[in-house]
Amino acid sequence: MDIHERDMLAFARTWQPYGGNDDQILPEFGVTAATFYQRVLALLSRPLTHGVEATECQGMRAFCVEKLREYGYPAAPQRASRPVRRNGVTTRTV
Repeated sequence: MDIHERDMLAFARTWQPYGGNDDQILPEFGVTAATFYQRVLALLSRPLTHGVEATECQGMRAFCVEKLREYGYPAAPQRASRPVRRNGVTTRTV
């Protein structure tokens, strides 16, 4: 994890109890709040997120998902449909 990623996690940890500080994300990190929460969520999904206890990690993940929903993002990433062949017939999955 690089210094920028550590700073993002530290910012999220600091502001989570207060509902976030979305107005400061763009000037601080140069990305929109939605992008910030997507990146923090990705960081928290890594097997070894140093310095974050398991229970805190779960709470932070839930917080990021909640914030992403506020910005109109689905709870989980959408999977692209792909063709599936069954009994000689090709169909699309959702």
